[in-house]
Amino acid sequence: MAWFQVDLGKQYSIKNVKIYYRREGNGTNDWKQYRFRQFYLDVSDFQATEKPTTQRTRCYTDNTTDPDLPPNIIDLPCKQTARYVIVETTYHAPEDKDNTGALLEICEIQVYGCPVGHFGDRCSTCQRCSTCDIESGECRKLS
Repeated sequence: MAWFQVDLGKQYSIKNVKIYYRREGNGTNDWKQYRFRQFYLDVSDFQATEKPTTQRTRCYTDNTTDPDLPPNIIDLPCKQTARYVIVETTYHAPEDKDNTGALLEICEIQVYGCPVGHFGDRCSTCQRCSTCDIESGECRKLS
């Protein structure tokens, strides 16, 4: 298993996560994002080492299989509230002759959102409630 975690320092209302994965050129012998197949994006209030994946919130699962490749830049919606953003995989690329096991080669992760209690592109304060929808600002109904 390979994983990468971003600690936001405290809970945030997340809107989306943009992942930049390694890719070097378009030629036949250039490195492609083989190792990025079948990854998943989770969020949690606990570090990746503290809780199993079953106790995290799954925002995305990539189902790309050989010979196809996922995009090396991928923007994923993830409307959740969490402190940690975790990218993880157990996939071993068949093109990877020199290594065994899963590997990740992430260049950058950008997390977009607002402090809890705020919404929208300018992170305006939620009106008439302490938490609201990250995009619309509508108050969340308690279940």
